[in-house]
Amino acid sequence: MATTINLHASTYGRKTYIAELLSDDDYYGFERDFIAPTARNNSRSGKTGTWTYEIGRDGVYEIQDFKTRRYIQVDGGEATDITKAQAVELIA
Repeated sequence: MATTINLHASTYGRKTYIAELLSDDDYYGFERDFIAPTARNNSRSGKTGTWTYEIGRDGVYEIQDFKTRRYIQVDGGEATDITKAQAVELIA
């Protein structure tokens, strides 16, 4: 069962992405496996829009959208918000 997440994307803020956290990384903080969006519904100018992601497996994920970064744990298709400290603990 896939978990669907829609994110607000914009060229005015940070890069929009969802990545599975695999392990610690000395340089970047986390080793990540980036997930490609399954759909991009951009505005006419292409500067804003909504991107849809499908998460197909359980794990710990980092979500970066237009303004915020957050972490989730997906278990059995259910996504639960967690803190960065909890994400670090879960992938250790």
